[in-house]
Amino acid sequence: MSPGTFIITLLTLAVLPDAALTPMRLVGGPATVIAADTLVVADERVRLEAIDAPEADQTCRRADTRYACGAEAMQALRARVQGGIVMCRISGQDAAGGLVGVCRLADRTDLAEWLVLRGYALADRRYSAQYVVQEDHARQERAGLWAGQFVAPWDWRAGQRLDERQDASTGRE
Repeated sequence: MSPGTFIITLLTLAVLPDAALTPMRLVGGPATVIAADTLVVADERVRLEAIDAPEADQTCRRADTRYACGAEAMQALRARVQGGIVMCRISGQDAAGGLVGVCRLADRTDLAEWLVLRGYALADRRYSAQYVVQEDHARQERAGLWAGQFVAPWDWRAGQRLDERQDASTGRE
């Protein structure tokens, strides 16, 4: 076993403790953030499982001001990941053929959970209830997206945009 492989194996067991018990595909190494819910790790594109974040060019509203919520979420993830090693447990592929998985930093931070708790992303209930509690907490704290009005990322991709009919208490129409 090469020294690099040995180090990645040790990090895997430290960051993903159940990795020794479950056969799976792991991808690890330095990460580049390419979207608020997508990384490139070891030359593999990995979308964070069970969440959806605003698109890079998506805008939201706080008070009477529009802001680039997608760019803000992407920058927050970049700042959190910067310089760290990321280990992803791959669970499958998305419709575009990219990998989907749970990604953690060496300190065991689940990046999807981190994003949802801070209101930078939503739990994607279409696929899992994994981060619903964290989303409820972010909503109660009015964190991130929940501090104003937004269109859910899946609705935004379908063509919906902010308008005056939106209810500021929920952030959704």
